[in-house]
Parts: sequence; C-alpha cells; structure tokens
Amino acid sequence: MTFKTVPFKNFEQVEITKFYDRQWKPRIELEKRVRKKWNDAILASLKQKDPKFFKEFLDIITKNDKERYEELLPVAETVAAVFNGSVTRAIRMKQNGNKLLIECEKTDYMHHVATRTNKKLDERANTLYAAVVIVTSDGYLVFGVSEGTEGRFAGKRNLAAGLVHPVIDAIDGKPSTGLALQREMFEETGLRLEHFKRIYPSFVVSEENMQHPSIVYKGYLSLDKEKVMKHFEAKCQMDKFVGETSEFSSLEFVKFDQESLKKELKNADRYHKRILIILEHLYNELQISKK
Repeated sequence: MTFKTVPFKNFEQVEITKFYDRQWKPRIELEKRVRKKWNDAILASLKQKDPKFFKEFLDIITKNDKERYEELLPVAETVAAVFNGSVTRAIRMKQNGNKLLIECEKTDYMHHVATRTNKKLDERANTLYAAVVIVTSDGYLVFGVSEGTEGRFAGKRNLAAGLVHPVIDAIDGKPSTGLALQREMFEETGLRLEHFKRIYPSFVVSEENMQHPSIVYKGYLSLDKEKVMKHFEAKCQMDKFVGETSEFSSLEFVKFDQESLKKELKNADRYHKRILIILEHLYNELQISKK
C-alpha cells in the first residue's frame, strides 16, 4: 500500500461508526519498549527545556533507581510537557461520499509517543487528532506558536489542534472529533463556535514518519485578525490568573492566497511538519480552483 500524506479529502462529515470500550496495547515484545521510548521522549524535551533537571533525571534512569524515578516522574512529565492520559485510537477509516467513517477504541498518550513512528498499524497507537485551519474575515490564516508542548515542537507555528479524548469529547458514548476541536480551539486561541460563519471537516493528513491521522477542519470566522488577537489575549490572561501556561505563546497571521502560501512553504523551519503538509494541500486546492 502506497503511503499518502492526504489519504482522505473532500468530505464534510465525520461519523464514529463503532467505538470499542477497550484499551489497545501492542504485542508483548513491543510493549516492553514502550516505557523506554516514553522516557526518551521526556528526556528529549527536558534537554531543551531544563538541562539541569535533564541530567538529574537521566542519572536516575541510568542507575535504575525505581523509587526515585516514581517520585520524580510526575515532575519530569510536567516540566517536559509530556503527559500521559486516555486518548482515542483509530482502528480503520473509510470515506463514503462526503462522509468519513471511523472505527476506534481507547489507548493512552504514552503508547502514542512510544509507537507513533511504527509503520505497521497493528504496532501503532494511531491516535486520532482534530485540527482546524482558521480563516479570518479579512482573509488571514491563524497560526499559534507552540510553547506548552514537547521540546522539539516548541517555537514552531502550529494550528489549533489536539488529541480526541474518548470520554471528555464523547457524545452518546462515542468520541467526537468536533467536540475535541471545540475544546482545543478555545483552550489554545480563545475562539468559540459562535465566532465562525462556517466550520466543517475537510481532509485527513499524516506524516511519513508519524502516520497517525489528523482530521482537518476548515473554519471561516466572522472576526478579523484584530478581534481574534483580542480573544487570544483575553484567554492568555485567564490562563495566567488560574496559574496555567498557555499552549500558544503568540498568534501569527499569514494571508490566505497562493503567493503567500508559496512563500511560507519555503520557510519549512517555522512549522511543525504536519502543518507543512496542510499548507501544501491548501496551496494545491487554491491552484485547482483557479483552473
């Protein structure tokens, strides 16, 4: 089977056809490597965010000091911005006309991090993400600069996006990509559903080395970029008041036209890799619409 970065497109509905209330785990041989990869992910992030603590935690792991490890693990996860928790695993997807159909089950973020680069689906947590391409009323794409995230993604431009939680984001006992998107969008930008003239799912993206799927929505705002900034700043103040770190440290805007997207695609270092795939897809759509 040929790998595709955009395996499904041109749909406007997402339906979870089946949700199995069970916890996915890989075969025993692979499961043994999960904890090591989880530690590796924490250490990689700590190395960038807190080099001193990185050395301390690495020393604990190297010495196999289990008691000290269990004591410091929650602190290490917090500093590294790598948290374990329940997430939704996509078992299979298919498109039927303008509807994307998904079967799914439970997994957790540790298994996602530890298996996300595995090529075989049965050896990958294959976590389900929801993301949104936000377009302002004056024609700009909205990007956030990630800070409260894994170290290697910090400082990169990203879209409002996140994992689909099997319980928090559920409707009638089934996880919902739409609910997950609304939650993440408000947490990261301060924007709510009522700020949009239209918002709908449109395509799926995945990376060659991280093939788990992101359901990408398109959202057209009734707000211009100045008003978007006001909502974002208000949300940052709210986060600060309750002692939380905002997911995005700032918002940045790019004109939504072919010339601007072409220019941005040449500045790959600014973006999370998955966002580059989305930008390329949007560029191609604009090119096709002009023909």
